[in-house]
Amino acid sequence: MSMLAHHRLFFRCISVLTIISFLPSSVQAWYFLPQAQAFVLAADDGPMPLPAEKLEQLAANTDGVAPQPLSEEKREQLSEGATAPAQLAQAEGVANSLSLAITPDGTSPRPSAPMHAPENTSAPKPHYLPVPQNRKPLPDVDAFLANLQLPEEERVAQAKILLAQASDGTGLLTGGFDPLYYLADPNATPAAAALIGANDLLKAGQRKEALLAVLDVMERHTRTAPVIDAQTQFNEVFDSMMELSDSGDDSSMDEFEATLPADNDALLRRYQSVESRYVLQEFYQFRVTQALGAGDAATAVNYARKAMDLADRTMKESVGHTLQSDITHYYYDTAKMVGGETYAQAIDYLRELANAAGPSLVSWTARLLVARVDGRERRDGASAILGYGSMLGEMESAGILSALADESSYTWLQAAIESEIAESYFNLRDFENAKVHYDKVLTYRMGKEPKMDALFNLAYIAEMQYPDDPNTAIQMYQG
Repeated sequence: MSMLAHHRLFFRCISVLTIISFLPSSVQAWYFLPQAQAFVLAADDGPMPLPAEKLEQLAANTDGVAPQPLSEEKREQLSEGATAPAQLAQAEGVANSLSLAITPDGTSPRPSAPMHAPENTSAPKPHYLPVPQNRKPLPDVDAFLANLQLPEEERVAQAKILLAQASDGTGLLTGGFDPLYYLADPNATPAAAALIGANDLLKAGQRKEALLAVLDVMERHTRTAPVIDAQTQFNEVFDSMMELSDSGDDSSMDEFEATLPADNDALLRRYQSVESRYVLQEFYQFRVTQALGAGDAATAVNYARKAMDLADRTMKESVGHTLQSDITHYYYDTAKMVGGETYAQAIDYLRELANAAGPSLVSWTARLLVARVDGRERRDGASAILGYGSMLGEMESAGILSALADESSYTWLQAAIESEIAESYFNLRDFENAKVHYDKVLTYRMGKEPKMDALFNLAYIAEMQYPDDPNTAIQMYQG
């Protein structure tokens, strides 16, 4: 008690400071000023004088001494910083609109301090910079802000859709190239006449016959340029079959499946090219999706194991084929669709492939998939970092660089591989190299999905490197 009596003023000061520290930031300093000195009101265009009736009221409450209004010079000085809170709110809105996603390893890393200091200038900056022509497109900011209310997985998916919509008019995602060019001239390629015939069957509603014709082209032109056109025609036919199935008519799917041997040994003898086996995996994976949608888990697992066996046996053959990268993805994706023991066994097998003697496209892709599992699902950051680092160290020996340099290869698949290299740098926090490879993804003629991922991650890297300077982030993203 004696200490409180002797140091009353000191303890009062401590109490006042403690109370102030717990007040919300919206409480401004002038709330603590005597009423006679509170002679300005905040307005959109700066401090304004109090009205005459307010001055009279203040005078009545302060022994008849009314506060003096501000001079015009003082008002102008105060007005220079009056819009700072509004500008700050706008800048925070743009920064939040760029916080679009979690990182590929499931976390949301943010630097403790901005890597780029904002410019120290009193001149107000615009809160949003319009997207110039012929640059990487930015989606609608309000739409991104609305998506912040969604769960993370939905927000990521919606963000990519918005990026695709923002890019539709630029040709950025499609490369401005007509992949159906071969339909205009039967002499365009050695396979053009056969593919035109397949397209005519499709237009006549004979989907099964059209798909069988495309598979025949793949068998005859394996590992040559025309097989890329055959892949394009397969997409046309199979998309039509899936649309029919979505409407409730599975006849074309059932008729096509009836032509395929039920036993995988016989199926592999009939279709020996990597390209035809690749599209058959897509067919069986769609059957998995249908069975899961119908609630038939047992049928889904049977289809999944058939597709995975087809993928596994194809991965063991022709390991240098560029499609082997996506075939490995099909193996993993199909297992994940059904989950459970099938998925657990698949992950164990991919670990074996990743550590197989002699790097290859298959082992390199398996290493990527295992690193994702370690980082996202098992939260084993050390193993994930080791996996991503090993990928970068094996790019040449695994045939990645030669696959990217192959001008006759699938450009959409090259874009996907380039995106995976960028992903590895990204997860190792080497954002500069990640940006280099994400920018390369955008230069490929085809590859809509990899380009969407690249746009998405370039925006995220920009926001992460410049969290307090959204204009710089936007300019960096636009290129």
